[in-house]
Amino acid sequence: MTALPRVCKDLYSKSSALHQRQFVALLFCAWALLHTQLQAFASDTIVVAEVSGVKITEGSLERDFSRELGEQARYLSERERAILRIQFLDKTIDRKLLLAGAAAHGFVPSGKSIDAELADLKKNHPTKIGYLAFLSRLNMTPDEMRTKVAQDVCIRDYLNRYLFAKISVSEEEILGFYGNNRQIFLVPEEVRASHIMLALAKHAPETRVAEVENEARRILSDARERPSNFAELARRVSEAPSRTKGGDLGYFTAGQYPEDFAQAAFNLKIGEISEPIRAESGIHIIKVTDRRAEMLPALTEVRDLVESIVRENKRTEKLKAHLADLKMQFRPIVYIEIE
Repeated sequence: MTALPRVCKDLYSKSSALHQRQFVALLFCAWALLHTQLQAFASDTIVVAEVSGVKITEGSLERDFSRELGEQARYLSERERAILRIQFLDKTIDRKLLLAGAAAHGFVPSGKSIDAELADLKKNHPTKIGYLAFLSRLNMTPDEMRTKVAQDVCIRDYLNRYLFAKISVSEEEILGFYGNNRQIFLVPEEVRASHIMLALAKHAPETRVAEVENEARRILSDARERPSNFAELARRVSEAPSRTKGGDLGYFTAGQYPEDFAQAAFNLKIGEISEPIRAESGIHIIKVTDRRAEMLPALTEVRDLVESIVRENKRTEKLKAHLADLKMQFRPIVYIEIE
């Protein structure tokens, strides 16, 4: 105990054995807290990069990066995390460049606009305790959140009112994009089908499998004998939630159901009834009631979508070029290689 200050030694020597152990534990906790704070302070003094005089410290970068990852962090390998950290540094530098550009053009968010943005955020956390708990999960103080929101508003206003303000989309561009990218708008082939399902566990014993298969054969015989009564039969014997709708599954594409089920459905003609099909959930009997061929919607049906895609592509290209200009203007410096 020679390393303890004198007052600590006196208190320690006058305490019982139990209190001594508690005292040492308390000192250890205090030391651990101090050590953590010193580490955080040290990381906040290490400058990773600098943009127009604004420093990005190792500590601030790691805190923002952890918030960005959220729950995803637990599923990442060290290599994946390292790659994402490098990308996040680039993203952080771009953010600082946009803030520098906004400042150079006199964009300063008003207190009213910041308050409005915060009010929208707090709608998801209507009580003060709930909002503070939300900030605690992000490891942020209310002032830090206000600063972040102010920066978000500033960048948004700068982009919308300055960089993107003169972007327009012509009719010729809409026609060109639609004509050259028809595959984007193709609606794939669909079938409408009904089914009857008999539940069967994936690892059911052979005796149970045989029992359910025999029952499926009997139901299939009834269905093919009176195909017009398939819906009524589904209501009586199916064990799927769709039984309340006579087994109707509506229209679906090949990718919306498991491969064996979808393949059987798409191989049927309208009115045909399949053989019993074993799937993960059980044994199915499928009846196809309608089909829709692959189709390309008319431009009038997707015009708004085409225009929004073209506009967004222009915004992306404009932003990419503008960031390149800002890098030439403000010359960001990276001091430490992020691993």
